[in-house]
Order: sequence, then C-alpha cells, then structure tokens
Amino acid sequence: MCKKPLNIILSVILLFSCNTKNIQETVLKIGQYKLTAPELEAKRKNEKYRSLTDQDFQDKLIEEGRILAFALDHRFDTIGALNKLLEYASRSCASRVDGFVWNKKEKPKLQVTEKDLRRAYVKRTRELTIEVIQTQDKKLFDNHLTSEKDFNILKQRASSNGSLRFLVMQSRFPYSPLSIYVKDIENAKAGDVLGPVETEEGYVAAHVAAIKPLIQNTYEQEKESIEKDMVSMLTRKYMWESEKQILSKANPEINDSVIRELTSKFNAIEKSWPGVNPKLIVMKYTLEGKRLSYTVSDFDEFVKNEPVFFGSLSKPEDVKKMLHSYINEQYLFAEAQKMNIQDDKDYQQFRKDYQQRIFLEYYKRNYIYPKIVIDPIELHNYYRKHNGEFRTFESATVLIYKFKDFQKAFQGRMLLSRKLQGFAPTGKNNVVSNNLPLPDARVMELKINDPGNDPKLVEAALALQTGQISPPVEVNGDYLLISVSARNGTSTIPFSYIKEQIKQVLYAQKEKQLSAQTAEKLKVKYPEEKNIINGYLSQTSSK
Repeated sequence: MCKKPLNIILSVILLFSCNTKNIQETVLKIGQYKLTAPELEAKRKNEKYRSLTDQDFQDKLIEEGRILAFALDHRFDTIGALNKLLEYASRSCASRVDGFVWNKKEKPKLQVTEKDLRRAYVKRTRELTIEVIQTQDKKLFDNHLTSEKDFNILKQRASSNGSLRFLVMQSRFPYSPLSIYVKDIENAKAGDVLGPVETEEGYVAAHVAAIKPLIQNTYEQEKESIEKDMVSMLTRKYMWESEKQILSKANPEINDSVIRELTSKFNAIEKSWPGVNPKLIVMKYTLEGKRLSYTVSDFDEFVKNEPVFFGSLSKPEDVKKMLHSYINEQYLFAEAQKMNIQDDKDYQQFRKDYQQRIFLEYYKRNYIYPKIVIDPIELHNYYRKHNGEFRTFESATVLIYKFKDFQKAFQGRMLLSRKLQGFAPTGKNNVVSNNLPLPDARVMELKINDPGNDPKLVEAALALQTGQISPPVEVNGDYLLISVSARNGTSTIPFSYIKEQIKQVLYAQKEKQLSAQTAEKLKVKYPEEKNIINGYLSQTSSK
C-alpha cells in the first residue's frame, strides 16, 4: 500500500503546534520518556485525542510512551533524516504567520481601532465589479494598458492565449486582495484601468467595469466582518511586503534552464528527477552577506522535508515560488535566531512535540508497516464475503465537460456548482467567472459492467451523488468535469474498481493487529514507572 510521505503527515501537526505551555510535573514516566502535566493538557485538547474517553486517552498515551521510550533507547535522535525533518519544521514554525517572528514582531502592529472600523464602515457603501487579467509574463502587458479600450483588446486575447488568465470579482472596501498591490483602488472610478502590478501570483492588471451603491446593515451588524476583512488584508500586506524586502536583499538568480529541466523530468509517483544532475545549480542567493549556491540536490531535500509547500513540481512558475518561499524562511529563521528563539519555552516545547511525532511515525514505518503483506487471494476473498456491501447503479446518465487545462476546469466547476445551487455566477471578493463560455456537455450512458469503460470515469462517477460535480479528472491530456444526472437499476461494483478500497480496509486491520502485538512486547520491556494520569484528569475535570 502506498503511504504518504512523512513530511506530509507531519505538516498537519505543524499547523497547530507552535504554541505550548511550560514544563512542570511529570504525570507519566516510562523508561527515559516523561510526559508532563502541561503536555497532557495540550494533548487532551488535540483533535487526535479529543474524541477519546479518558481511559482510551490514557491507554493511547501509554502505548505511545512505550514507543518513545524505545526510540530514546535506540537513539532515534541521532538519525540524520529525522533531524532534517525537525530542522525544516522548526524553521517553518519560526517563520510562518502566527509563528515566532510574527507573534513577537508583527502581530502587535495589526491593531484595528474603533476609529479604523467606523471609517471603513463609511467607505463600504459601494461595490466594485472588477475585471482582472493575470499573467506570469509582464511583457504581455507592455503597450496594451493605456486605456479601457486597450484592456478590452487584451481581454479578448485571453481566450486564445494560455499565458493570460481572465476573471471577474466583486469587492467592497478594503478591496482585498487588490488593495495590497494597487494603491489607488479606493478612489477608482468606473472605466479606470489599474496596474499592471506585481503580486505573488504574477502580474495583474485590473479594470473597474462597474460600481453600484450598497444598502448597508447597521455598524454593529457589520463590525465583526469589517474587522476580519481588515486584519486579513493587513496580514497579507505584511507578508507581501516582507517577502519583497527579503527577495531584494537575497537578490536570487534563478537558472531558468535548470528549472525547465527539473519540471519536465519530474516523476510524480517517485517524487524524483531521473536523469537530472543533482549538482546542477538551481539558483544563487545572498544570506548573511554570503553568496550561496542552491543545487538540485538541495531542492530535492526541500521537497522531502518541507512540512507544507504549494504548487506543482511540474510547473516552472510554481517551482520558482517554492524557491522564494525557501529564501523567505531562511531569512526569517535567521532573524528568529537573533531574537534568541532557542531560549523560547514555546519553541522548545514545539520541537520536543514535533520530534516525538517524527519518532512515532518512523517506528511504524520500520517496525510495523514492513510486516504488513496483503495477498491477492485475501482481496478476492474479502470481496466475495462482503459482496452485498458493494452495490451501486447498473447504469448512469453522465454529463461530461471537457477542458484543455486544469485551471479552466477548476473555474468551470465553480460556475457549474453555482448554477446547480441556483446562484448567479458572482460572489463577494472571489473569482466568479471567466470570459470563456462553458463547453457543451457530452451525455453518456455509463454501464457499470462494461469492460470498455475508462476506470477514471467510473471511479469519479461512483464517488458522486446525483447532481454533484466531480473535481477535474485528467484523461488523455484533457481535464473532465463529470456529473451524474440519473442512476438506473442496481448492480455489484466490479472488483477492479473496489480493489484499492478493500486493500485499505485489510491494511488497516493488519496494522491494528501488528500494533497490538508489538505493544505487548514493549509492555514487558518498558513498564510504567510512574502514572498519575487518571488522578490528574479527575482533578482537572472537577475544577
């Protein structure tokens, strides 16, 4: 069975783990492992444990405690690959929004006063309909944006030029996100062309297509929404300005030819770049007064260890954003070190918690998962035994919408969803439409037992209720949206379509069995030396 990369599993933990309590009384001790009272309280609130009864919660902590005692005895803390995961997570925690630098330096500045809110309320009496053209290539804007007429000419080109993206949005003050980049949007008039300006997503030009007055709710009714919008805008503005300042200092020189080679040869299944020289220099940048080279090998390390990154490793522009993100983290972490982050109690506890999660997952990957073997005969036996559970339609009427690229398919899904819900294709501060008409739907009668079916179409249809729309499905280079308009008859899902689901069920069963067997062995070697969890939970729950 395919398992998620360790850094993906741990990334969820990172997002909720940067704020912790001080270490105090030990409530559980097993071997070298100790669990303190504040750590116990933090775990009890964690989504992983929240739904457990007190007894199940305690049993889980003891099970994990024995594994962590094993990890400490076997010096998991000296394993280079695990330390690299911790290094990347620590840097990310220190540098991200709501991380160390943010909370110490920037968050105190994001104060929205009552006066600010009332001033904003007065400015929210109008709504702008804004057309936006976005591109990664600034040259496409050259000599085309001196007037509204020029904008409309370029807008028409967007339908045939894959480098241009066109969208429409409706927005009211503070006009986020455009106000982060376009300074004069607050005073814009109908017909004005704003930009082009640089953003995180490339270069953007905007046209104010229309302005309409709004009837407002009372100030008290809108106050909370206004504050949320303003804090969000200020946060994004800080992030953008901070990144620009950092990139200006770093002065990165990105090797476009190496980026093209990387993205063209990326193997998505193996997460590797076969045939690419690992010593090739992807970019050069400045850090702490030194000019540094960043190689393909360094980027491979980033992909394997960074807790969270966005974009496709097959797209050059997305890879460039990842490189900028890496530089940003390097600079902010260097700043955090100057602010003595290593002495911060929350940061120390974060590293301890995250390292323990790494150890738990590493233990499973080396002492449990390798022992799990699922024989093809087991799959067929399970299918026959549970045949009645795998019922579906005999045939279905399916609507198929075909798009040439993922982005257009994604936008098409938004429009179709809104139409099915009875909404006009508009929405507050969101991408709401593009200038391309939706393709005509191809109607297909999908028979579940037809051996000529495309597996991707069948699997997408099986996951849908009548009237729902699938995410974009890639088939032969095209991106399809699939909607089931009617289901007819009943039949058993063929084995080929349900095999992976059965494999996951059997895998989970065997993992549970092996974990229980392993836990019994650890129980002998690592008895509880101290356990006052029950008493502590009873004491805290009675307060």
